[in-house]
Amino acid sequence: MPHKNRSALNYLSIEELHKSFDERLLLNGVSFGINQGQKIALVGVNGCGKSTLMKIIAGREEADKGVVAFREGVKVAFVAQSPVLRKEIAFGRRFLMRRILRCH
Repeated sequence: MPHKNRSALNYLSIEELHKSFDERLLLNGVSFGINQGQKIALVGVNGCGKSTLMKIIAGREEADKGVVAFREGVKVAFVAQSPVLRKEIAFGRRFLMRRILRCH
């Protein structure tokens, strides 16, 4: 699923997003745009696809079909609903170098 930069668009443009897990359809042709200064809310019952949509926008999940396009220069950050700490990462003064997760 393409993530594109388009200078003549909304800050964020979502076009015909589709996503399913196995036989469960979560996103079926979702389309919308967000302009500068605009505020939106994603509201729905548990399991309806809100977090999945946010992960797709942030590039952490692939859509089955559709386009996510950002205006040139727009940056996206994603804060997960539940914190994710990996066991390989150690914090504090005492840690073993072999336990540090290497990132690129």
